[in-house]
Amino acid sequence: MERMPTFLLRPLPAALEPLAVLALNLRWTWSHAGDVLWRRVNPEIWDRTQNPWVTLQESSQLRLNQLAQDPAFQGELRRLQAEHQQYLDDPAWFGQVHAGAGPRRIAYFSMEFGLGESLPLYAGGLGVLAGDYLKTASDLGVPVVGVGLLYQEGYSRQVLGAAGRPQDLFPYNDPTSLPLVPALDSTGDWLRVRLDLPGRRGTAWWRPGRRLCSSQPSATGRCSWRTTILPSPRSWCRGWTCGSIPLAGPGKPAAPAG
Repeated sequence: MERMPTFLLRPLPAALEPLAVLALNLRWTWSHAGDVLWRRVNPEIWDRTQNPWVTLQESSQLRLNQLAQDPAFQGELRRLQAEHQQYLDDPAWFGQVHAGAGPRRIAYFSMEFGLGESLPLYAGGLGVLAGDYLKTASDLGVPVVGVGLLYQEGYSRQVLGAAGRPQDLFPYNDPTSLPLVPALDSTGDWLRVRLDLPGRRGTAWWRPGRRLCSSQPSATGRCSWRTTILPSPRSWCRGWTCGSIPLAGPGKPAAPAG
């Protein structure tokens, strides 16, 4: 199985490296064939989060070493690997019907994609609908490329304060806690994209995974705010300089550009 650059806080035992690949393919947000395996990694964390990436991040090194030596666990992992590879190799409906005659890529622009709670980059129904389009495209093999935003804080969470009044909270989306990987250029560096903005020129990065963001180490303050908060009635003017190119749907890679 292909090895992928990750943001895991520590290396996995060699026998468990395929877990990172499975966790970074968001097909688990709608296909639950691997739920039993992920729960075996750490039942407490899995029951609390239902998030493979967080389950890997928060499991102890001792537990991971135990799983690397567990024959039953390794057998189930090999089964999921084979199923995962079969899914990626399957031409599905689009490949069978069009057999290379259709479009190589179809761009789908949206301000939010609701692929799952592990990527809190959506506010409601329309974002969930956009995510469902990507999931369906993945299962059908349609080479849809979603173009969206990686928000630092995303949509607000509303809670009741001590006085009983609603308050908006904006949890920070730490890239190391999200199931994302950086897009790299031919030199192995993070892929950067030049942005010709009114009156000046900026640079954005293909931030971890599929979404472009101006908030990178070299960004200036006046650029990085643009992808901070998901547009809402009070923040509608934010977030217009960055985008993303995910996989063809969150499960299958898009065909290479040719």
